[in-house]
Amino acid sequence: MYHNDIFYKVETLDFQERKNILLEAKEKAYKVNIDIKPSNSWTRENSTLSFEEIMYKFDASCHFVIIYRRGYEEYKMSEIWSWKVEIGFSTMSLGDAYYLFIYLKEEEIEFFIKKYNLKML
Repeated sequence: MYHNDIFYKVETLDFQERKNILLEAKEKAYKVNIDIKPSNSWTRENSTLSFEEIMYKFDASCHFVIIYRRGYEEYKMSEIWSWKVEIGFSTMSLGDAYYLFIYLKEEEIEFFIKKYNLKML
């Protein structure tokens, strides 16, 4: 059986709450990816930026997301297709674009739902 991803409303979160979520997510994360899409390219690639450096690029204009990634029930525990929480942002600049993806175990979503009163879209 297939389960759709769940996207959470983030429009009501102010900039400081979003920043706090990113910092808390980093502490709970099992994996953090930082990518760059150079302005002269159509594809993203791994970036050498540290978490601290990517956070300097985070501002109120960034596209911020909280997603509970699900999928097929039978893949729930697989390493590649496991159900997980994805929290992150992408910059919205005309030059190089940067992406931060923070991955957490699925049970971590409850902490953020309760603390920030998150609602599903």
